[in-house]
Amino acid sequence: MLKKLLMFTFISISLAYASSGGIFQKTLRYTAAPGCGNVGCHAGQSANPASTNTTVTITGPNTLTTNQTGDYTVTLSYSPTFTNKSGGFNVATKSGAGLSSTDNGVKSGTVQPGNFIELTHNGKKSLNTNTKNVSWTFKYTAPSAAGIDTLYATGNVVNNSGGADVGDEWNHAAKFAVTITAATSVNDEKNLVPKEIVLHQNYPNPFNPSTKIQYELPTASTVKLEVLNTAGQLVAILDEGTKSAGSQTVLWNIGKDGFASGVYFYRLEVTPKNNPNNRSVLVKKMLFVK
Repeated sequence: MLKKLLMFTFISISLAYASSGGIFQKTLRYTAAPGCGNVGCHAGQSANPASTNTTVTITGPNTLTTNQTGDYTVTLSYSPTFTNKSGGFNVATKSGAGLSSTDNGVKSGTVQPGNFIELTHNGKKSLNTNTKNVSWTFKYTAPSAAGIDTLYATGNVVNNSGGADVGDEWNHAAKFAVTITAATSVNDEKNLVPKEIVLHQNYPNPFNPSTKIQYELPTASTVKLEVLNTAGQLVAILDEGTKSAGSQTVLWNIGKDGFASGVYFYRLEVTPKNNPNNRSVLVKKMLFVK
C-alpha cells in the first residue's frame, strides 16, 4: 500500500511540473478549453480559473494570401507589481497546421487526434519587471485555399516557487482570426479597390516604440487620422489630406515623442470626394508599453 501511495505521489508531482518544459492542448481550440488550472498542469489554480491579472495577446497580420507566411508575437502580461515571475504559453490553430518558429524559446509538437501542430515554450521565460511582460515569436503559413483560420493562445505566469500553487495565474488570449485571400497577379493588385472603408488593428500591438496603422478607402477621400488619449484629448495627427482609393499605411513612432505608456485610441475620419455628406468615423484602441 505504501509503495502504491509513493508511486501515485511521484506521478502527481511529475505531471504538476511537466509544464515547465512546455504544454499542449490548453487553448480555446478545444471545447473543454482546460487552460492551465486542471490537474496535471498548475493544479493549485483549479479553484481559480482564468486570472484577470494575466493578459495574453496575439499580434501579427490579420490578412494573408494563400501560402503566405506571416510573423506573429504572443505576449504574456501580468498587472500586479512583482519581483520574480516567469511565464509559458501554448499556441494552436483551428486548421491544426501552419505553425513554426525560429525563436530558441519556442518548440513545436504534434498532438492527437488529428496530427495537429502546436507551439509551446521551451523552458519558462522570466517576465521583465519594468514592462511586466514576456513574449515569444512564431510564424504562421496560410493554407493553400482561401478562407478564415483562427489562432489560439493560452499563457501562464508562475511565481517560481518550484511547485504548482495559487501563485501561478493564467488566461486565454482572444481568438485571432486570419483571413486567407486568394493570391492575385500584379496587374490584379493594381486594380484591387476595397468595397468599404476599413481601419485595421495597428501592428504590432502592444508596441514600443513604433507601430503601423493601415486603412483602406473605396473612393478618393479627404481623411484625418489622429490619436487620442483616454481623456479624449488629441495627442497626434498622423495623416491628413486627400487620399486616392486603395490601401494606406502610416507609421507612428511614439517612443521619440516622450508619451507615457498606456492605452491610446486612433480615430479615422473619412469624407468621400464624390459624396461629401457621407462622412464616416472609425476608432480603434492600441497599447503602448515602455
